[in-house]
Parts: sequence; structure tokens; C-alpha cells
Amino acid sequence: MKRILLVQLKRLGDAILVLPVVAGLRRAYPHAEIVMVVDPVTASLAEVLPVDMCISPQRDGWRAWAFLWKTSFDLCLDFSGTDRSAFVTFLSGATKKMTFQRFRKKPLRSWIYHTWVDASVQNLHTVDYHKKFLDALGIVREETGQPSLKISPSLQHEVEQQFPFVSKPFIIIHPGSARPEKYWKAERWAEVIRHLRDRWGLECMLTGSADKHERAHIQDILRMAGCGKDGSGKLSLSALAALIQRAVLLCGVDSAPLHFCDALGTPCLGLFGPTNPFHWHPLHVPTRIVQAGQETDVMHPRRQGHSMEEISSAQVIQKLDSLMEEIKGRPMEESDHG
Repeated sequence: MKRILLVQLKRLGDAILVLPVVAGLRRAYPHAEIVMVVDPVTASLAEVLPVDMCISPQRDGWRAWAFLWKTSFDLCLDFSGTDRSAFVTFLSGATKKMTFQRFRKKPLRSWIYHTWVDASVQNLHTVDYHKKFLDALGIVREETGQPSLKISPSLQHEVEQQFPFVSKPFIIIHPGSARPEKYWKAERWAEVIRHLRDRWGLECMLTGSADKHERAHIQDILRMAGCGKDGSGKLSLSALAALIQRAVLLCGVDSAPLHFCDALGTPCLGLFGPTNPFHWHPLHVPTRIVQAGQETDVMHPRRQGHSMEEISSAQVIQKLDSLMEEIKGRPMEESDHG
């Protein structure tokens, strides 16, 4: 294998959950060049992704299409199964083209792909679903919690210069999402932030995008909490990753930063309402999950979605305290956080 193409055109979180497959390919083909085709948002994270090249047809236009047409690939893995990803796979001209069996009945797919990977997205965590490609390639899985994102010293320095408080222990609160139904009540977030300050003596930084609704939500939380720092709209995705790596832990709704934690070794707590943690919960770091409409930690692949309003601040505070106690008990060599 000299050159491998990975196609994941879904949202940022989906792309991050492809990284365990990248790690497997690196072990099996250490000299291969790995190229990843992603959406424009994920492409902005290129400097910390563990691939040799990251391109986005939507961002790069004809240059991306020309590169795909002219470059010879030995292997192409299509994780998305959309018409656009099928076209990218076709243009790659890869000697071996693979996608999931469930996409086989779509138009022209049998003409484009050579190998079909049989996997149930409903009954597997998304990482294990993606790893079915490794099984199909005969690559032995290696379960590891090693970081998958690469934070350079210069990027860490940039974050330290912008936010001097990172020299002391702090917690990240990430309350926003591209889906408004994932928002949790501002007054409950405020109660959590005050608890972290009063019991644990920790500063909280609220992160989020520049979206006006998300920033307004964060401003409401800060006003009600009476403490905390506002990082919304002030960080590139790469800088956010660097900040997450420095944090004691991250607490947020189901969104990409939870997956960043898994890729960076940062403990986290995730709030799940309309989405199912069975498919999306972090796998490799100390984690707590709060599920709307459920008191237990049991996760089920067919769990129905619930309103975020069903999550109480007491539930979140109890899980945070439990996570903090676990972090305090970890040997220092296991974590650089806090």
C-alpha cells in the first residue's frame, strides 16, 4: 500500500470517530500516505488530524477534484455512503474500493465498489462500526486509548498566550451544538458552574462557535452563574483541541468536543437527550454519561430520544463529583490534566 484514501463527508464528530481506523491503517501500512476527504468544517482541523493530507471538495473546489482524478490510490474506504462520496470514490480510481453493505442497493454502487463490509450501524458503537473496515482488510485491531489528534508545541503556545489562565487547573463547559434540541437549560448549567467553583475551586471556560444563538445561550449561562470565562467564537477548532488537551475535564452536550476528549485523553461528562449514547459515548477516557429520561447508566442500542429538560442539575453534579474523585485517584503518569 502506497496511498490510501478515506472518505468521510459527514459532520465533524463522525470524522473524528474514523481516527481509530487511521491508527489501524498506520500500524498495518506504516509507509503509506493517508489522504482524508472531509467536509469544510473538518478540513479546518487539518493541522491536528493524524493524516498526511486533508482535502475538502466543497472548500477546495476544482483543485480537490483534479487531485483525486490525477492521483493513484491503492485503497479507498468510503464511510459516508452518499452520492457525493460515491463520486469521490469513483474519481480516486483506487485499485480496491470499499464501503458498507447497506449502501449496495443505491444506484451505480455495484459498479463503483469492489468490497462490501457487512456491519450493523444500529447494534454497534460508531467506532466499532467503522473498525469493521479493518476486519475486512484482515488488520488485527489494537484497543488503545492513545491520543489520535496531534497538538504541536506551537499550537499549545498559541493557546497559552491567548488564555493565560490555562497554566492553572480549569474545566471546559461546552453547552452548544448545531442541533438546538440538544441545548440544556441555562440556569442548570449555571448551577453546575457555581458548584465546580465552590466545591472544587475550578475556573470554568465556556466554549462554542460564533453562531449567534449559541453565543446568546452562553451569555445567558455566564450571566446566571456570575462566574466563568467566555471562549465562544474565539477559538479555531485546532485551538479548541489544544485547550481541551490542557483541561482537567470537559462537560458538554453530545457534540464533537466529546469526541475530541476521547482522541486527546481528556476525561469528560456528556449529556445525551435526543441522541443515543450507545452509539456516541467516549470509549477510552474516564467518562460519565447522563441520559435524559433514565436514572441508570445502562445504554441500549434502541433507546428512544428524550427532551434535555428531563436532565436535572443534581444528576449532572453527582456525576461530575464522581468523575472528579476518579481523576484525583489516578496516578500522575496516567494523565497530564490538572
